[in-house]
Amino acid sequence: MGYLVPHSMSRVPVARVEDALVESWGNIPIAARRLKVRAEDLRAMVWAMPALVDAMLSGLEQALDEAEISIFRGMRSVSPDRRLRAATFYLTHSPGAKRRGWGRLTAPKPEPEPEVNLVWRENA
Repeated sequence: MGYLVPHSMSRVPVARVEDALVESWGNIPIAARRLKVRAEDLRAMVWAMPALVDAMLSGLEQALDEAEISIFRGMRSVSPDRRLRAATFYLTHSPGAKRRGWGRLTAPKPEPEPEVNLVWRENA
């Protein structure tokens, strides 16, 4: 199957593009600098080829994994301040913690005003 990609990308092997996307955690401008191509051309190639979209998403997932590891390391730090900051961040942003009642406080949604219907009686 053929893909419409910018001519400038024809000299770059697809496997090399995949590696650059994963290594740059899915960041197209950084991957483009590594490949010495224009970011716009790389972006067009990525959107034209599903395998490259997968590589970009894989890179994004790796970045999330690294960020979570940093938070978990912070929670095991010898510094009480660092442990508290890491735990607070985790508890305010984690979906699992939100299910347990942790998270950012939000204002309760206002109750809708009750509907009032006026019925006029005719003079008798």
